[in-house]
Order: sequence, then C-alpha cells, then structure tokens
Amino acid sequence: MKPFEQIQESLHSIESKLRSAKHSVRLIGVTKGHPPEIYDICRKLKINHVAENKAQEYRDKIKDDNSRELSLHFIGQVQRKNLKYLSANLYSFDALSDLEVAAALNNVVQQKTEVLLQINVAGESQKSGLVCELSDVSRFINTMQSFDKLTIAGLMVMGPTPVPDLSEKEWERDTGRVFERAHEFLLSLRKETRLELPRLSMGMSDDYEIAIACGATEIRLGSTIFGARSK
Repeated sequence: MKPFEQIQESLHSIESKLRSAKHSVRLIGVTKGHPPEIYDICRKLKINHVAENKAQEYRDKIKDDNSRELSLHFIGQVQRKNLKYLSANLYSFDALSDLEVAAALNNVVQQKTEVLLQINVAGESQKSGLVCELSDVSRFINTMQSFDKLTIAGLMVMGPTPVPDLSEKEWERDTGRVFERAHEFLLSLRKETRLELPRLSMGMSDDYEIAIACGATEIRLGSTIFGARSK
C-alpha cells in the first residue's frame, strides 16, 4: 500500500477528472487485499464507498465497527454458504448473476440492500455475468421481484480482457465499444422494465476514463489509488 500522502495525491488527480465529467460519477475505492486500517484512510479522505470481493475478508474487516460511516459494496463471486458473512452493513451487492444467490442473499441481509446485475457485455467465457440479451435479463428481473430485501439499482460491467497483439488505440476502441453497448443496454432495460436503474458501474484502473466517457455513473478503483495489495 502507498504511504498516505501518495494515496492522497492519487485521489486528488482522479477527483479532478471526475469533476470534469459531464455527469456525476461516484468513486468506489476497492479495498480488497488491504488491512482493515484502509477504512480509516478512506474516512479521512472522504472515500465514502468501498468494495471487497471476498466474503471472509469482508466479515473480518467490519469487526469492531470498523466500517462506520462507509457504504460497503461486494464485487466478487461468492458461494451461497458464505453469504452469511455479508449479512451486516452491506450497502450493495454489485455482481449478481445467479437467482439462487439472490434468494440466499435476500434471506441473510439485515436491511434493504441494493444489487447490481453483472452483465457479460464482452461475451468472454472467462467472465461471469448474465448474457447481454434484453429478454433474458428482463426475465431475471421479473423473477427477482419477490425478493423483498433486494433493490435492483442497475448494472455492473467489466471491460474486455486486453489482447497482447492489439495496439493501445485498438484496445481503447474495443473497450469503448463494450462500454457504449453497456450504456445502450441499460437504457433499453429501463424502457423494458420501467425501473429507474440509476447505476451503471463500469471502469477500473486501466479503463475508467473510457468508461466515464461512455456513461458510467460509478467507477471501481483500487491500485490506482491505494497501490499494490498486501495480500
């Protein structure tokens, strides 16, 4: 992890880019792999939304009221038996693509919880997520209406995996196409379901500027802010 001053400097650089965006963009600090003290740093720097991707790590970090004043996101895949570790203080589950996980999550969370549907827009077999088909995702949403503690708030999308033979310009083009399609899909889904779906989470350390230009309402940044993970 970077020293505090370097984290602060990195954050200021990112915030200046967010201020120049044409729309409001929420920053989610990806704190996975960092010690619990990272939450103290986030509070000091007013990084109000943080994300973990391992259920046991989430459980351990929120002990002793360590997560107070922070909105906690979960961005990883998780086995149903481990969802119990997310029962407390969860603001949003940002990688939902399985109805059985949704049902189990609805049973364990202690309060109303937002969820983002993970959509595999790039169509890559190694990535999780629902197929980017309007009818399929609409059916998924309809089935979820019975889960009274979960609020579908939007979509989460990952950019395409870099291909070694592509030039930087070609990679930027392909990434932009994926993110543009994600934004268009969200607009279509709003019309189809008549849900507000205000959130579009896409963009990480390597591609967040492209994501913002394509309509992301929140970005997920870890190493760009905090440096290398300690585990």
